[in-house]
Amino acid sequence: ALQAGADELARLQREHRWFREGVVKRVTIDRHQLFIMDRLMQLCAASYGYKTLHFLGLGTDDMVCNLTGITELTGVARQDVLCMEGKSQLYRPGHLVCVDHATQRVVVAVRGTMRLQDILTDFICDEVPFSVWFDGHPEVSGVVHEGFLRAAQTLALELHDLVKAALEAHPGYSLACTGHSMGGAVASLLALTWAQVPAFRARGVHGYSFAAPCSMGYSLARSDLVKDHVTSIVVGDDLVSRLSLASLESLLEACDLFARSAHLSPAEKVASMERL
Repeated sequence: ALQAGADELARLQREHRWFREGVVKRVTIDRHQLFIMDRLMQLCAASYGYKTLHFLGLGTDDMVCNLTGITELTGVARQDVLCMEGKSQLYRPGHLVCVDHATQRVVVAVRGTMRLQDILTDFICDEVPFSVWFDGHPEVSGVVHEGFLRAAQTLALELHDLVKAALEAHPGYSLACTGHSMGGAVASLLALTWAQVPAFRARGVHGYSFAAPCSMGYSLARSDLVKDHVTSIVVGDDLVSRLSLASLESLLEACDLFARSAHLSPAEKVASMERL
C-alpha cells in the first residue's frame, strides 16, 4: 500500500511540477555566466583528487598527485593553487583554494561526500537556527542543516587568512565558494557566512552549488538576500537536492496519506498534500 502511495505521489509531482511556488520555467543564462559555472564545476571535480578523476575517466597520464590533477584538469597554474586538502575530518570536508585568472576569482571548492567523516557530517541533520544580516539590509532568519553549518564555520575560520591574503594580492578579483553534492551545501553556507565579513562582501562573495542536498529552510532559501549570494544548479528532479530529514518525514506522511485515500480525485489529493 505504501508503494502504491509513493507511485501516485510521484505521478502527481510530475504532473504539477511547474505549478510549485517559486518555480520559474525559463532562466536566462548568458555565455559569461555559463563559462563561470563550467570553470567552477571543473574545480569541484578537481577537489575530489586525482585518483577519483582517473576512476571517473577524467584522468590523464600526467595526473600523478592531487596538485597535477588540478592543473591538468583546469589549467590553473601550480603557483595559483594555494591549498589542496584531500583528507576529511568531522565538520571539515576536503577542499581546495586557488586563484582562477580565467574567471578573475579566488575560488574555494569544497569536496562532496567521500569518506566516513563526510557521511557523519551528512547525518548530523538536525535543523538549527541561522541568521544573515548586512549593513542596510534587514535580518533574514531561518533554519539550516547542522552538519553543513558546522563544516562551513570550520572552513570559514581556517581559510579566512589565506583567502583574505589572496584577495588582497589580486585587486578586482571576487570570491567564489563552490562545491558538488555535500560540498555545494557547505559552500552555500560558507558564502553566506563570509558575506557578513565586510572585506569579503566588498569583493562580491558568491556561492555556487552543484547538485547539493538541502542546506537551508524555505524562508532563507527564498529570501532576496540569499538569492543574491547563492546560485544552486540542479538537474531535473535530482533526489539528493530535495532530500532532508524534514522532506523525508513529509514524504513518508504523503505516501501514507495517498495509500489511504485511493478514492480521492487528483484535485483532492493535491489539496491533501498542501495540508501536510
